[in-house]
Amino acid sequence: MEHLFHAFSRVQKGLDDPNVLLELFQRHENLNDPSTVSVDDRIRLLDFPPRSVQDESIASVTTLTKKELVKRGAEFPAALSENEMKLLMARYWLDGMKCHIDDAFMNALDILEDIKEDYSTEVCDRLDRFREPLYDENECKAIENAEAQCIRRRKAENEQELQQDLARVFAEGKPWLQQLWQEDGSKPWGYAVFESPQFVADPKYDVFKGEQKKAMERSLCRIGSGLEIYRRYKMETQSWPSQMSSTHRFLEVVDKLRQEFKNRRNGGSLSDGLLPNVFLYLDHECATSLFVAHGHVDAMWIWAVDPDYECENDPTDGYQGYVRVGFKQLVDNFYVARRWQSDLSMKDLWNAAQRESNKVFASVEPENPDKLPLRIESNNVAPESLRLFHPIRND
Repeated sequence: MEHLFHAFSRVQKGLDDPNVLLELFQRHENLNDPSTVSVDDRIRLLDFPPRSVQDESIASVTTLTKKELVKRGAEFPAALSENEMKLLMARYWLDGMKCHIDDAFMNALDILEDIKEDYSTEVCDRLDRFREPLYDENECKAIENAEAQCIRRRKAENEQELQQDLARVFAEGKPWLQQLWQEDGSKPWGYAVFESPQFVADPKYDVFKGEQKKAMERSLCRIGSGLEIYRRYKMETQSWPSQMSSTHRFLEVVDKLRQEFKNRRNGGSLSDGLLPNVFLYLDHECATSLFVAHGHVDAMWIWAVDPDYECENDPTDGYQGYVRVGFKQLVDNFYVARRWQSDLSMKDLWNAAQRESNKVFASVEPENPDKLPLRIESNNVAPESLRLFHPIRND
């Protein structure tokens, strides 16, 4: 209980001592007689400001008296103005209206939860039961209703913002985004990603992840994803299979990852919303493309692997069940092809990639109007940051 008293606004402002409040609480809780609590002590235990400050705060946000305000809050919470609602939630502390989240209170709850699971609920309920008889008529209900009304209003505002966001997406974004929302709604969407342990241990790994994040942000903005669909896109890193080394030959690694992905997919452990017919593989070689791209998204790519590919001993056409995919197309043409275009196989996408100078998939169309010309020469000298990478692919 002492942790909650430390979080009281009166204590935070130096108006009360938490130990004195705890002693006061324990004395009156054991007596179980609210009538013995003085008016001043009620104000202290309810964590209200002095009565004169309460009146000043109320007068600054409404023409109602305190009695009229709490009656409105208790009986007609929908009629509360925004400031009236916030003042009740802030327990008449005018400066408390500026923030809906009380950091000191949240910290106190965290401490209580560390002591015992659900202990914070137990302690808060105990304090609420004790304080309920200390309120003026309608006051406890008014504060509870103000908090509930705030939640309802924020939900309504969020829903309105969502509908406005989606309206912009459907009017200005890629047409397939509307189909994605209609089919999935608020579900996540994206890919499972395996990351080479050797690459994860590289000093430049964190730099790469930061650049990758920025590249995907630009790519999502480019398709007009809007905020809600943007938030739900994910490239979910998968745990590396135990007892599997990334020092094997590239084809051996990819083949083992195929089996691992299928085991997780077929066992139901693949997260909801991740494409089940492809996964991504990040190693030094594709990371290299990001660093030589100098921010040019078209030049950044990653391995996309068909988990259901049956290995051939000597493929005559060069296709071996994987393809380079540009970051930009992970949230556009490639995603559409793997999600909805069942007539297009991964081999078809690989064939399309072979038309590109860098063998990176951009589109199944021979002429792709969305694809900007690459501005990176093949004989460019790698920047200093790239020299920390050591590609190990040996097919």
